[in-house]
Amino acid sequence: MPTQNVNLSDRHAKFIRRSVSEGGYRNASEVVRAGLRILEQQEREDKLKVRTLRKLARQAFSQVDAGNYVEIEPDQIDTYLDEAVARVKAKAGKK
Repeated sequence: MPTQNVNLSDRHAKFIRRSVSEGGYRNASEVVRAGLRILEQQEREDKLKVRTLRKLARQAFSQVDAGNYVEIEPDQIDTYLDEAVARVKAKAGKK
């Protein structure tokens, strides 16, 4: 495995030493690899979230373009959202 030198803040260096001394990891490399795995997972999840939001936005704009929307006055937003949440909960309860 290739060696890579990195500069750590005192806080991160202490975290690594504590993680090893508490027995969760055998050495600093294991701690760093675990952190990198978590970072990779987070990046995958973030990319999935962005793709999902883009898809939902395209669908929403298509609905608006097709005239499928409801106009709501600013003072009605809270009521509309409460009703929407209640509909979703009711629908989820029927499954």
